[in-house]
Amino acid sequence: MVSVLGYFKNFFKHDFRWDSFITILVLNAILIYLNWGLGMFNWIRNVHGLESYVVLIYWLLFFLVFILPVIIQSFFSGNYIHFKKTFFYVFILFTTLIFACRFSYYHFNDWLKIFYEHSAHEIFWNRITNSVFRFCIVLIPILIFWFLFERKRQSFYGCTGYNFNLRPYFMMLLLMVPLITLASTQSDFLGAYPRAKFLHSYSIQNMQHWKYFLIYELFYGMDFFSIELFFRGFLILGAIRVLGSQAILAASTFYVVIHFGKPMGEAISSFFGGTILGVITFYGRSIWGGLIVHVGIAWMMELGAMIGTWMQR
Repeated sequence: MVSVLGYFKNFFKHDFRWDSFITILVLNAILIYLNWGLGMFNWIRNVHGLESYVVLIYWLLFFLVFILPVIIQSFFSGNYIHFKKTFFYVFILFTTLIFACRFSYYHFNDWLKIFYEHSAHEIFWNRITNSVFRFCIVLIPILIFWFLFERKRQSFYGCTGYNFNLRPYFMMLLLMVPLITLASTQSDFLGAYPRAKFLHSYSIQNMQHWKYFLIYELFYGMDFFSIELFFRGFLILGAIRVLGSQAILAASTFYVVIHFGKPMGEAISSFFGGTILGVITFYGRSIWGGLIVHVGIAWMMELGAMIGTWMQR
């Protein structure tokens, strides 16, 4: 835990500025208002005739929400040198395109139904195949980019166990146990979780079906790995040589936007959670700590909700 606290001490001492942080908070407040106040995300999804352009629309949106925090931080720091580097533009355009493809994947995944449309467990197979393809959409382009541009500079974007200590992150998870236990008694929480309960062809009450829930949870965790690899590994460690610590708040703002369509409170908390995990990754040079916390909390929520649902019934 001392090492993690040291990361934040360094961040606040060397890389944190209140003026840029508050301005970026205002930017996030505007984005949240545009979505939950004016319905931007629903408009993008539902306007007839935009289906063919949805990737380009998300690409533009993600490009703006990633570069605007960089511009804000550069303005307050007076450091504009990265805007003179070709790699800066290549990196931002490439990264935002990757996630635009992943984010708009749902508009083009009907062809997957040929694998499971006649199955009695269609929802189960739909979730599994979607997880695999979302994972590949993120992993394959990042692997190619790393091989072409970064393999001689760094290991694969924080996927290294060198000098990594598990203890602080499991301590963080222990601190979450009472909160998740309390949440598991609340009806609104049990209305949304466990996510596995939406596999309607299987029953949580049937112990014979639990092996399918375990399979589902493994693939559910795969989604979190791709998110951590992209937002903490690629966006932060991949941008170090041009953005340095400015990548942390830029990635956090980007992270808020991918929560459009979810509860507003989850999107707000994602900025602060993304910033915390970003600091850990930036100074620790590893995504495993953030992955342990992220996946650990998700699985604890699933387990807590399953137990809470079982006890209620």
